[in-house]
Amino acid sequence: MPAPSLREQIARTDNTFERAGRLWIGKCLICNGRLSFDARGGFGANVEHIVPRTEGGDNDVLNLGLTHPHCNAEKGRNWDNRKKRSDAARYEALVGGFLARRKERWRDPLPEEDVKDARGQSGWQDPSRYIDTRRSAVAAVQQHESVTTPHV
Repeated sequence: MPAPSLREQIARTDNTFERAGRLWIGKCLICNGRLSFDARGGFGANVEHIVPRTEGGDNDVLNLGLTHPHCNAEKGRNWDNRKKRSDAARYEALVGGFLARRKERWRDPLPEEDVKDARGQSGWQDPSRYIDTRRSAVAAVQQHESVTTPHV
């Protein structure tokens, strides 16, 4: 059996997603609206780097979320672009909020397959390692500290 696609790896670790035939159905990480995508080709969802690679983010599954294509484009165009970013503290809070939401949604990979992150490594990693030490981002994550940390 072929390895699951990156979108499927993310869906299997996001507790809002369930498989329904050929579709995965869950919620967009950014707007929290209904999101579905084709399990075979991935059509219907974009992979969002919560902390962009240009800001030190990587391809760990915990730094990735599934979004509507227009939500992903909006974040990339208006927030991830340093030239257009007018409020660094607000951006850090936004990213911290998305990381916290991803952490809240985390579930151990569904048992059908041994799902690994995009680099082939297993296990949950603390999302706080992606957050800049500036106070606003740390505060955004700390307000969500009451969420139970998942363990693999």
